[in-house]
Amino acid sequence: MLRVFVSMMAIIGLCSNCFAQSASEKQIVQVAVAANFNLPLHGLAYAYYKSHPDTEIVISSASTGVLFAQIQRGAPFDLFLAADSKRPEALEAAGQIENGSRVTYALGKLALWGPNIEHVSETLLRDWQQYLAIAQPELAPYGMAAQQTLLKLGRWEDMQHSLVRGANISQTYQTVYTGATPLGFVALSQVADELSQHQGHIWVVPSHFYAPIVQQMVRIPQPQKSTQQQHAAAEFYAFLQSDSAKAMIQQYGYGVVGKE
Repeated sequence: MLRVFVSMMAIIGLCSNCFAQSASEKQIVQVAVAANFNLPLHGLAYAYYKSHPDTEIVISSASTGVLFAQIQRGAPFDLFLAADSKRPEALEAAGQIENGSRVTYALGKLALWGPNIEHVSETLLRDWQQYLAIAQPELAPYGMAAQQTLLKLGRWEDMQHSLVRGANISQTYQTVYTGATPLGFVALSQVADELSQHQGHIWVVPSHFYAPIVQQMVRIPQPQKSTQQQHAAAEFYAFLQSDSAKAMIQQYGYGVVGKE
C-alpha cells in the first residue's frame, strides 16, 4: 500500500531546522528538481542530513523545461533531477554533464484526481465536459503524458477550451486541491496518500496510455567550486542511487529501476 508518510510542510520544516547552521560551516550542494519530485527530494535530503550534517542541500524546484533552460544559461546547479530523459540526454549530447552521470532515479506514474468526485475513472474522463487541469505539455513531462492520454481517448481536440494549463505539475496539483478545477492530471506521488485512503477519488492511468515517464538525473560540472564542494555533490548523487533512497522513492509512489 502506497503511503506518503510525511507532509510537505513537515519535511520542509525539518529541513529548515536541520539546515540552520551557517553556510560557511557546510558544503553546499545545489540541486535542481522537477516539480513532481520536490517533496520526495526534501525527504531524501533530510534523511541524508542525518548522516551528513556538514552538507547542505539547496533545492530549486520548477518544471523540467524551465530548469533545463536555466542550466543551459549557466545556472550553478550540481545535480539536475528531471522528470524525463529528454533533457538529460540533451545536456549529455552538449557535453554539459559529468561523463557517465546520466541515470534513471525514478519511474513516474500519472493519475487523474478529483478530490470531491466519488468515482474517478476512464469512463468519467471520456464523458467529461467541465474544466480539466493539466501541466503544460511543452514544459512538463507529466503534462505530455496527460496530453498523450487524452489523445488516446480521442478527447484532446474537443477539450482545448476546457483545459487549465499549469506551468508545472505542482501548480496543476494546487489548481485541483483548491477546487479551482474539479478534476486534473497529477503525478501519482502527489496523491499517493489519497490513493491509500480514498480509492474512488483517483484513477491511476494505465501505463500504456502514455510514453514511459523515465525520470533521469545528471551531475553538472562546476569547476569554479572547491574540491570539497564537488565531492559533496558526488556523495549526494551516490546516495540518491542507494537501496535506502530507492526504498523511500517507492514509498512516494514511484517505480525504481531494479525493484518491483
